[in-house]
Amino acid sequence: MLHYITFNLFDFQPGTVITTEIDYKKLKRYKELATLANGDINSLQPLQIPVKPNIGKPTVESIKKEITAMRLKLDRRNIKLSKIADTYITYFEQYAEYDPFFTPPEFSNPWLLDNVEVWDCDKHS
Repeated sequence: MLHYITFNLFDFQPGTVITTEIDYKKLKRYKELATLANGDINSLQPLQIPVKPNIGKPTVESIKKEITAMRLKLDRRNIKLSKIADTYITYFEQYAEYDPFFTPPEFSNPWLLDNVEVWDCDKHS
């Protein structure tokens, strides 16, 4: 019974990141970076990333092409307009009954205001 109690006390919630555990995938990746092809251990030097060679000055044509490509990227939508419209429609249909602009409010609270319509309706029915 004592083991069950201590287990519940020190058990982590699902989805929490436990920093005391070793991530073996990352550890293997670090070891692969630290070991050279001949087996010598490297001191984790930064990787060399190939850079696109600069071929002289850019021409006016290439700059104009690049500008038009960037403008097209800015104008392009990532989501279709019909999908956006469907999402808005379903959202507003779901919450329309709580919106006072679309749904008229029911009788006011007779305890807060001097309106007795609620009691009159109950009296007649």
